[in-house]
Amino acid sequence: IIRLALRPMLRLRVKAFRRRYLASGAAKKLLALKGAFEGQRCFVVGNGPSLTESDVRRLAGSYTFAMNRIFPMIARTGFAPSFYMAVDEDFIRSERENIRRLDCKFKFLNSSSCPRIIPEHVYPVFINSDVPVDKAGYVKREISTRVDEGFSLSYSVSCYCIELAIYMGFTEIFLLGIDHNFPKMADRDGNTVRDPAAQEHFAGGSYADGNVVFYRDAVTICYEAYARYAADHG
Repeated sequence: IIRLALRPMLRLRVKAFRRRYLASGAAKKLLALKGAFEGQRCFVVGNGPSLTESDVRRLAGSYTFAMNRIFPMIARTGFAPSFYMAVDEDFIRSERENIRRLDCKFKFLNSSSCPRIIPEHVYPVFINSDVPVDKAGYVKREISTRVDEGFSLSYSVSCYCIELAIYMGFTEIFLLGIDHNFPKMADRDGNTVRDPAAQEHFAGGSYADGNVVFYRDAVTICYEAYARYAADHG
């Protein structure tokens, strides 16, 4: 009820942020990457427990998108991702020093958090949210083909990586370490579902407080939207 009552105000806030983003020049910086990797292959590397050091070492020489707390894997293997993305403001705030030190020429970060980081090679991104009333019941109908003007709303950074990869022209997009399962999840009705067998993706980090909620059904719908787009566009 509160989100419904505040929705008009939240929409105005999103529009104001978007105007500020477009005026900042960040959109032009991102536009330079549109179609830059046309026809290439890439790997979107998640932080799921299934990801192994052997998997990562085999990616040498490939275009890779890494995300969130990939830092321990980098330390163990020397993995050098081509692109790095983080959009959750709390995560960026808690891991800002690791993000700052990351040796990567393409860092895509939520534009509202970039001033806290100020590393080299940052590409601020804007999430063009429609401010859904019900996060758990979110339905994604289409993706953004102009991410320089704003990404379509998703509830997983892996989805934003897929959308960015499509925008950059990659035509073969492989998912690796995307386990799609967390210890604490919300279903489409907003009910909390716990899986005691699932391992935490953020283990060992300052963000790993056991309270990260994964909107599994909503994210599944997002993956389905990208699958439809991929099937329609080769």
